[in-house]
This record gives sequence, structure tokens and C-alpha cells, in this order.
Amino acid sequence: MATTTATYAKGGIPLRNLPASSQAPLKGPQSSLTKAYSPSIDTLATKTTTTSSTVAPSSISTSRSLLPPTPPFLPTSSLQIQTAGKALFRLPSPLKELTIPIFSTETGRPVYLSVREKRSSGNCRLVDAESEVEHVLASTIYHWGPGKNPIVRIGEGESAEEFEIISKSMLSRSVVFSCRWGSFEWRYAGRKEKDEGVDTLLVLERVDNEEGRERVRVAQLVRGEETRSPGSTSSSAGNGGRLEMCLDDGEGKLVDERTVVSTCLVMLKKEVDRRRAMQIVMISAAVTGGVH
Repeated sequence: MATTTATYAKGGIPLRNLPASSQAPLKGPQSSLTKAYSPSIDTLATKTTTTSSTVAPSSISTSRSLLPPTPPFLPTSSLQIQTAGKALFRLPSPLKELTIPIFSTETGRPVYLSVREKRSSGNCRLVDAESEVEHVLASTIYHWGPGKNPIVRIGEGESAEEFEIISKSMLSRSVVFSCRWGSFEWRYAGRKEKDEGVDTLLVLERVDNEEGRERVRVAQLVRGEETRSPGSTSSSAGNGGRLEMCLDDGEGKLVDERTVVSTCLVMLKKEVDRRRAMQIVMISAAVTGGVH
């Protein structure tokens, strides 16, 4: 790694402009998993947004114009998901990185690690990045084939909860799932919902009735020039970004952080799968065209 004048914590996040408390050394021995990566995130030097949203809360896309106005989204915490994703002009091979670190934007320290055992498998587990022994907080199992939905498991043992991530329709990238916190939907925000400088905005909403008209935004993944992972571009698929959350509406908890992070990673995995499928089609078309 090239020499730099910035001060770094374990995990590779530059600590310039961060609070002095974030530069304290990590206590206790660290899991070897925390040493499996070394990328830096310059954008974490920016101040974490806690009082204003990165989207215009009063803007509603035309496709959702029949829905009642939603309250402003005021994130109270945020994480940075660090993965470069899949570039557009690449071979349709699985991602090389087996570990995706997820950092606190306040301290610059890793909070979670998403770990795969091998490149050929999408199965992963979400672990505590600072535990001395691997503490599995959640896991996701993928099954190959049509109609095989990813299964997310929150927790371990008899108290663990499992639920499926289901595509909303054949033509939609949105997914829905139901867990002990209620029914939720991950969707892609329309152009009018995105602020300037935001390339893609993934939104997680709790749906409080069968018609889907009562929605509460609990999280959003913001990807733009200042928030996406180093090594990725606006055309990358499955790349990381700033995960902003509001897990409590003042009247009670809306959802837990592990569920938000695990299901967000499923959305990124689906982006990579779609990109690989498109690359296979492109290569097949080029080969077929060359034959004729």
C-alpha cells in the first residue's frame, strides 16, 4: 500500500476529520476476519447526516402519485457498506471479495463483516467485526433456480427467525419480506425522490396495510460520487454506499439493524446476479455474431 500522510484505523478508513475518540486503538484481540481487507473510504470524512435526508422528502415519483404524502425521512444512524460490486465490462464471473466490511460513519471502525466461504457460493453470514470469536448475527442462504428465494436467518439457535426475500413481480426489481417487525419492501427510488449527486437510491419501507398505502421509510442506501465505495462507478452493480437508518419513530422500534443490513446485502447480491446475466447475454451475442 502506498505511503500516505493520513492516519488510519484498522479496517483502512482514514481518520482525518473524524472525532478524536475514533482514533483510539481497538481494544482486545481482533478477529482475523478484520484483516481481510484494506480499502479506504475518503468519503467517510464528511459529516454523517443525522438531521436531514439526502432525498427531497416531499417529492413523490409519478408512479406513486396516488399514495398519500410520506413524512420526512430523518436518519438517526448510518453505516458505510464497502464493496466495489461488478463493473459493466467484465467477464461474468463471481465477485472475488469474500468479505464485505461495514463501517460506522461516526467512528470509522468496522461494525459488521459479511463473509462468504468461497467465490462459487452466495451464502453468507453477518458477523460482529469486533468480537474475539466469530459471533454470527445473521445469515443468508441462496438456492439456485427459478422460484428459489433467498432465506434470511436473524440470530442463532431456537430464538432465530427465518424469512424469504420475495421479488414483487417478474418485471420489478423491488422485493418484499415479512418478519416479526412487520411487512417491508425494498424498492428503487424514482428520479424525483433523489437529490442532486445521487446516482441510485434504494429505499426500505415498512408497509402497514394490505393496500400498501401506509408506508414508513426506515432506511435508504445512498450511492453517488461522495458515498459510493472506492473502485466503483455510477455504472457498477452491487456496489456499496451510505446506509442511512431511522429504526425508531419515537413511539417504538420499527425494525432492528441486523435485518436492515442483511436484506440490503441481498439487494446488492441481486444487482450482481442481474449484471452477470446481462454479461453472459452480451458475450453470447458477440460469439454468435462472429460465427455468422
